Amino acid sequence: MILVTLLTGRRGNLTSRTSIDAPLDISVVTHALTKQIAFHHKWKTLTMFSYAISSVGIVIGSSAAMLFAALNHGTIAAIFAAISGILASAEKSLLLREKWKIHLSIMIALQNLEIDIAAGIVDVKQALDEIKRVGQSYAKDLPVESRVG
Repeated sequence: MILVTLLTGRRGNLTSRTSIDAPLDISVVTHALTKQIAFHHKWKTLTMFSYAISSVGIVIGSSAAMLFAALNHGTIAAIFAAISGILASAEKSLLLREKWKIHLSIMIALQNLEIDIAAGIVDVKQALDEIKRVGQSYAKDLPVESRVG
C-alpha cells in the first residue's frame, strides 16, 4: 500500500493504469525517488542540527558551570550543570547522532539510485526493488532506545 501511494500519489490498490502487468513509467519511479530523497534530506538536516545544538550546548553549559562554580556562584553553576545534563540526556535518549547517520546513508543510497536511473544502468524493476530494499532497511535499522531493566 505504501509503495502504491509513493508510485501513484494515491492511496489504495494498483489501478489498471498501474497494474503489475503494465510497465511503470520511469518518471513515476523517479518522482517517488525524489520524494524519498527529500524526506531523508529533511530528517538528516533536522537530526544533524539538533545533534550539533545539543553537543555545543553541553560543552558551553558544562564550561559555564565550572567557571561559575570556581567564582563561588553556586546557583548559577547548578543551573548550567542542569542544562548540560538535560541536553546530554535528551541527545542520548533521542539517539540524534545515530538517526542523523541513518538518514544520511539512506539519502546517499537513494541519490546513487537516482544517478543509476539517469545513466540507464538500472531499469524500472531494479529501481523498484532497490527502493523497497532501502525502505525495509530504514524500518528495520531506525535506532530506537531500548528499554532494558
